Amino acid sequence: MTRLQPTIAELTSLAIASRNKDLPAASGDVEPHDVLSGIRIDARSAWADAQLALRLFGATPVEKCPPDWSTVVDQTPGRLGIPLASGQFPQRLRDIAGLFAARLEEKASAPDRESHGLQTPLDDEPVNINARATSLWLCNRREEAMAVWQTLPAGPVANFNLGMANLMLGSPKRAIPFLQASVESLPETSGWHHLAALYLSVAQIRD
Repeated sequence: MTRLQPTIAELTSLAIASRNKDLPAASGDVEPHDVLSGIRIDARSAWADAQLALRLFGATPVEKCPPDWSTVVDQTPGRLGIPLASGQFPQRLRDIAGLFAARLEEKASAPDRESHGLQTPLDDEPVNINARATSLWLCNRREEAMAVWQTLPAGPVANFNLGMANLMLGSPKRAIPFLQASVESLPETSGWHHLAALYLSVAQIRD
C-alpha cells in the first residue's frame, strides 16, 4: 500500500530536531532516512511548486498540468540541492539524511533529463538567467551556476538559489543570510518555503 506523503514541513521538523549528521529515530517502525521510500509524490502539488519561480519573476505561469506530468514527477531522480526554477519542485528532496552527510555530493545529471522543458534563451530576462544557471547546476557545473545566479536581481529566487548553492558548495555561513531571507519571503503555502527552512537548519548545524 502506498503511504501518505509527508510534507516538506514535517521533514523540516525532523531536521530541526537533529543536531548531528544522523537523524533521530521517528516514532513507530519508520526511520527518518527512509521515510520517503515507497511514497508517491502528489503531482498537483509538485506542479504548483514548479510554477512558483515564474510567478515570482512576474511571468505568466502555465496553470494546467500537462497530461504526462505525473510520469515526469515519478521518474525524476531525487536531488539534495534543488534550484528554485521553472519546472523544478522541492519534492525532489528524497534523501533527508544525505543533507547531514560529511560531504554534500551529487552525481552529474543530463540537462535534457532534468530541466523539464526549461528554455534558456540568451537574453537578460531574470527568468532566463535563472534557467541558464539551473541548467548548469543540474549538470554539476556548480561554480558556473553560482556565478550566473549572482547576476540575478535581489529577490526570493536569487536568495533561495544562492543560499542553496552556498550550502551545497560547503559555505554554510554564507548560505545562512540568503536562506533566512528566503524563509521570510517565500509563501508558507509553498513547498519551497519549507525547503528553505530545511536548508537553513542544515546550514546552521554545519556553521
